[in-house]
Amino acid sequence: MSEKLVKVKNVSRNDFGLSLDFVTQGKHLDLKPNTIVALSSDEYTYLTTQCPGSFEKGFLEVIEIDKSLESEKIESNNVMSSEEISKLLDLTITKFKKDISGINVLGLLRDIRSAAVEANKSDKYIVEIDTQIEKNANGSILL
Repeated sequence: MSEKLVKVKNVSRNDFGLSLDFVTQGKHLDLKPNTIVALSSDEYTYLTTQCPGSFEKGFLEVIEIDKSLESEKIESNNVMSSEEISKLLDLTITKFKKDISGINVLGLLRDIRSAAVEANKSDKYIVEIDTQIEKNANGSILL
């Protein structure tokens, strides 16, 4: 088995099931939020080639990668802490509209919407969030 060279963290606000069975037989991980796991270079390569969305959509984030690994680090997009969401919601509606237009992950948009409702933000904010959710839902049913 390859030496463990990459540490990844579940940066989503939900459990994340990770099946590495194609690389390491029988390896299934149920990652709670903020859980960090070490992966072999083969497991990481599998994830980056077959499941890049797990990084790009803000579920997993590479927090440490061995310099000798020839694979490049996939950056996690659309990752925001609760504090960052609060700061986003504190923006003026014009700035908020501009910033939220760059978010394309439904899970994060739903988290922002929940925080907006909890913070009693005006309907203007909720409408902007809902518009962005609908834009990125690709026809799926919104819950």
